[in-house]
Amino acid sequence: MRAAMCKREMKSIGQGELRKDIANLKYAMAEYGVMRGFMNAAFPVVIWLFLRNGHCRTRDAYLAALADAIKEAYKTTTASGLNLPLECPDLALSRHMLLSDSSDIEFLKLAASDVEALNRALQNVPQGKVRVHICSGNYEHPQVVANASIGVRILLAPSVGSQAVIAALAPLRGSVQWTPK
Repeated sequence: MRAAMCKREMKSIGQGELRKDIANLKYAMAEYGVMRGFMNAAFPVVIWLFLRNGHCRTRDAYLAALADAIKEAYKTTTASGLNLPLECPDLALSRHMLLSDSSDIEFLKLAASDVEALNRALQNVPQGKVRVHICSGNYEHPQVVANASIGVRILLAPSVGSQAVIAALAPLRGSVQWTPK
């Protein structure tokens, strides 16, 4: 089986299907008297992992193109009144999965470009509607290795364009929600 690959310019083809999903969710919320809802979305780097680059010259250019392609979906979701939790496990997970031989400085540089792509996608999206989830994965692995990147996550959290960053520091010990003042 071949992996999916982007071979030409990416662009949004509209938000029709997303609007249907939002309408269905809001109908169900109204039916049960639920006042606040959310619709999860993927972080541009998560998309990058599954939709390989066959078009852009660099990783950063590809992430920028992904961010531009998904930003309309982010805006549509939040404009509907829903919150937007973004799944960004790779801000920590890649430290011990993909970059275990890299220094913390090299990882921070790469993670900073990932946050830049995320913030590009979040342009014109209200920070108060966004939650970013960062973790080291939900599989069996040594937590010593995973927790070595806690400091890296804490360093990155203030630069993420959201009101809150939810950092699962260790699956067995719970999570922490950090909200900037």
